[in-house]
Amino acid sequence: MDTSGHYRIDTTADYRIRVNQAMRYMHAHVEDQLSLDEIAAQACFSPFHFHRVFRRLTGEPVGVYLTRTRMIKAASLLEQGFSVADAGAAVGYRSISAFIKGFKRVFGTLPARRPGSRPLLIPSTTSASYFPCPELRPEIRVLPALPLLYVTKQGIIEEFFDAGQAYAILDNCLHEIGLEDRIQCRLGVLRNTTQPDTRQWRFDACVVPDSMGSCALPAPMKQGVIQAGLWAVFPHVGAYDTLWQTWNLAYKAWLPNSTAQLRDAPPFEVYLSNKRTTSPEKLRTEIYLPVTFP
Repeated sequence: MDTSGHYRIDTTADYRIRVNQAMRYMHAHVEDQLSLDEIAAQACFSPFHFHRVFRRLTGEPVGVYLTRTRMIKAASLLEQGFSVADAGAAVGYRSISAFIKGFKRVFGTLPARRPGSRPLLIPSTTSASYFPCPELRPEIRVLPALPLLYVTKQGIIEEFFDAGQAYAILDNCLHEIGLEDRIQCRLGVLRNTTQPDTRQWRFDACVVPDSMGSCALPAPMKQGVIQAGLWAVFPHVGAYDTLWQTWNLAYKAWLPNSTAQLRDAPPFEVYLSNKRTTSPEKLRTEIYLPVTFP
């Protein structure tokens, strides 16, 4: 969402659900000879467009991310006592020399059996493709099911969801049923973005009310729920059009170096500040990434 209240498709959180699916697929198939065509198909993109979207969202090419994912898995196997050859084969390398080169490129050291050793750390790198952000230290939270009242904005116009209009309609509905002062939080959820027809894409402007009550909901307000689960929560301070910076670090720096895996659930953003009374550089947002731990 930018500072005018619109949600921009190609620069922030618009494609992350599709990228989620592709990343899950890469993690689940590290031993396979994956092609860009195959990975892009998981996100319903053409290979060329997927490569651009992935790099924009994560700050690095698909191949770099896939190599690092394989090497993290290989390092874990070496710590379990696997031989170098077996660890390389287990993550899809047919040539031991290629595996050794790739491992050294990622970790800065040669692979070796390391049973019982502490996990290797990936040297930190700086990508020129996104602006620097503070180091992320997500809080892992278990959330109960969250009841929602929401208004949907379906379809995009010139690459935008009109989130501002959706929230204006939602606020009118809340006023009509007397709940405008009885909400716990506001959040935004993207739906149906794996559909090739962008007219089917939707943005849900949501609130979590103190109580759902029993009154009839005025159209077009609807009732929904975010299922209970585990979430990695990343704080962000700044204008909505800089949220992509935190998403980049969440996907590139934190997720590959953690033991977390992505769950099949839509991530969402919780807007903690009043946009009308807070300057853009002081807006506070929380980004919720659906995770599980093996």
